[in-house]
Amino acid sequence: MPGDENPPPQITVVTSHRNLRIEAFTHSDDQISTGHAWEEWIEDLERQFRFFKITEPEDKQDALLIYGGREIKRLAKSLPDPDGADDVYTKTKTKLNTRFLPKKNKQHARFVFANIKPTAGETVVAYGARLREASANCEFGANADERILEHLILTIPNHLKLKEQAIQKQWSLSQFLTEAQQTEDLSAQMRQMHPVNTANVNSATTNRQAGKPRSQRSRSRPKAKQYPANNKNAQSFKSRSNRTCRNCGGVWPHTERSPCTQARPSPMSNRTCRNCGGVWPHSEHAPCAAAGKSCHACGRENHFAKYCRSIGNKQNTPKQKVNAVEASAPASDEDSDYVYAITNSCASKQSSLPRCDMFISSVKFSAGIDSQAGVNILDSESFQRLQNATGAPQSSLKKPSTEVFAYNSRNPLPVIGEIKANVTVGNKQTTTTFCVVEGNSGNLLSFKTSTELGLIKIINSMSAPSETCGVDNILSSYEDLFNGMGKVKNQQIKLHINEDVQPKVQKHRRIPFHVRKDVDAAIDQLLNDDVIEPTTGPTPWVSPIVIVPKKSGEVRICVDMREANAAIQREKHPIPTIEEVILDLNGATVFSTLDLKAGYHQFELHPESRYITTFSTHSGLYQYKRLMFGVNAASEIFQNAVSQTLAGLPGCRNLSDDIIIYGKTQTEHDQNLKAVLQRLRECNMRLNKAKCAFSQRQVAFLATYFLTEVSTQIQRK
Repeated sequence: MPGDENPPPQITVVTSHRNLRIEAFTHSDDQISTGHAWEEWIEDLERQFRFFKITEPEDKQDALLIYGGREIKRLAKSLPDPDGADDVYTKTKTKLNTRFLPKKNKQHARFVFANIKPTAGETVVAYGARLREASANCEFGANADERILEHLILTIPNHLKLKEQAIQKQWSLSQFLTEAQQTEDLSAQMRQMHPVNTANVNSATTNRQAGKPRSQRSRSRPKAKQYPANNKNAQSFKSRSNRTCRNCGGVWPHTERSPCTQARPSPMSNRTCRNCGGVWPHSEHAPCAAAGKSCHACGRENHFAKYCRSIGNKQNTPKQKVNAVEASAPASDEDSDYVYAITNSCASKQSSLPRCDMFISSVKFSAGIDSQAGVNILDSESFQRLQNATGAPQSSLKKPSTEVFAYNSRNPLPVIGEIKANVTVGNKQTTTTFCVVEGNSGNLLSFKTSTELGLIKIINSMSAPSETCGVDNILSSYEDLFNGMGKVKNQQIKLHINEDVQPKVQKHRRIPFHVRKDVDAAIDQLLNDDVIEPTTGPTPWVSPIVIVPKKSGEVRICVDMREANAAIQREKHPIPTIEEVILDLNGATVFSTLDLKAGYHQFELHPESRYITTFSTHSGLYQYKRLMFGVNAASEIFQNAVSQTLAGLPGCRNLSDDIIIYGKTQTEHDQNLKAVLQRLRECNMRLNKAKCAFSQRQVAFLATYFLTEVSTQIQRK
């Protein structure tokens, strides 16, 4: 009021603008991609809620509907409200999560995880982060780091030394990523310190020619040869563009990671190793191939004879011949063995060899006796004398079955053929084969022929004991595992049958008369092995059989269980992958493989599950007492049952009825093999000895060859 000494208080209104910086949510037809996009969008929105201090549920809901777009508003109205929501924002968010987020599928997430591969130029750390993100829905639990590390080791294409250290030192995931980052950083720093500068090379070439007349200057690229338009050479020349390698046809220029596949280093090149002929300087992963090797020309180490620098005048160097030579079979003949022979024409060497007089068709010859030889040698001069004395035609000389090589020589001996003859020495005679070699180098009797003729006798064998001796002793103690049909003790397989499915009795399939005798024999064998039994009483399920002939002439009875399988509920058990087996076998050097004899039939069916296996034959109805092929759940059940049988035993894995036993040493392998055989005996299981392999350096398992040298290196069939 007028006249008041104190003026009225002033009111100040402070407003703050909280503009959220977020685009409207858009979705696609792909449910998985939409789910990932929704998770990122709602996470970004809630992050801005925290930054702008928006805490009221009504404000959050309004922001969600405003910035979400028309589709979000429509779904928020049409979708039903969830139960148990605390506030309006949580209720709306839950409805939209139900709409956009796909249901979590652990199996699909692990499938996606297993198929992730590194991209070009991606670092190991970035690749590991991508694997970490992909493993979020795999439910690995406490084993997440271990699974990520296994995937890194199996999939990254380089860092071989780093992977070996990780396996040997049992690094954790963080240790592996730290070492990988340090290695990659060091490589990048070295590339910066030693760049390849092509500009200086070009400028140097230009400067060298600057002082020459134009007519005398050499061109950096030869002039292309001119061909007629229809000439094949012209078409070939045109097909090689400036960006194509002339040697391998790949992209030019090549890089360090993709070198030319057809390039051969020149011995005179400045980038060629003077010891092995390889690329110089050598890398850490590809050391000199001649390191530790002996030169066959001078006898010194650390270089090959091809690049030997200490050889004098080769024409004045006398050529020395050795007694033993080896013959390798042609590449197409895999069954041929290595053999040894003699090609010694030096008189001093001849006198030092033990010799004998042999008779071939009453013709006397002198021959050397060599215990290192595996073939008999007859020179062409002696063969000509044999022909003249016996009148044998030239056609008696057969085509040679092997190639004969001198010891440490790449050139085969001039074998012109083979003959089969009776050889007599003293009062003993034998029939053997001679390789006829061109020339007059002398004749040779091999170790085998000399032994048959009594010229060589083994007084005391100094051979080392075989590695399989210990295995043979183990197998002799478990001969009972290879006889009869096994039946696992104290275990019955129960099938989960859906009683709501209507049983079906299928029509009997007539068996041809000429096959019925074989079918009766197969049924009798199954009855004797206690695998099947005759059916009595009501039979709600009856399936027909299919007769499959075997290579042996017998028949196999197969039950068509397609209708019955509709009522059998499958069990889900994990089956090991080849990557898991490779990781377990890392470092192993000795292997054995076991094959369960009729593996399914060694597990007894529960009496309540037998009726669904009933099948019809011309001689009546039968049902299985053991687990059988054709049941849809049989493979998973059998895999799990065998795995449980071998549980707790070191150095063994199984896939179905195939079991592999391994060890880093022969002793470790024998201990593991004995433990597995003992467990099989305790469970009353049986093996098929014809399909087992013991104490091998190379075995085939899971369609993969495992080798002694590098058990992690595989070669697919």
